Amino acid sequence: ESLNCLSVKGCTELERLEAGPFLTQLNVSKCPKLCRLPDSMPMLTALILQDSTKIEEIPKDCQLLQMLDLKGSEWESLEQLSHHK
Repeated sequence: ESLNCLSVKGCTELERLEAGPFLTQLNVSKCPKLCRLPDSMPMLTALILQDSTKIEEIPKDCQLLQMLDLKGSEWESLEQLSHHK
């Protein structure tokens, strides 16, 4: 079996997150140093990034993404997050 839902909360020293390609839901909150998500998440349908403002991009293969919550971050939309340099 593979991991398909992952919730990470309050990991104040976490800088990088690794997960398998079958992840469908990712919920990250209050991880202020997290700056990098997994390189590939092709099955992801829901992404919640709350109070995790160092993340600058999401993987380009998130074609199935249907729900995005960026509460507490400087990003207001997926387009802003995806095109930030």
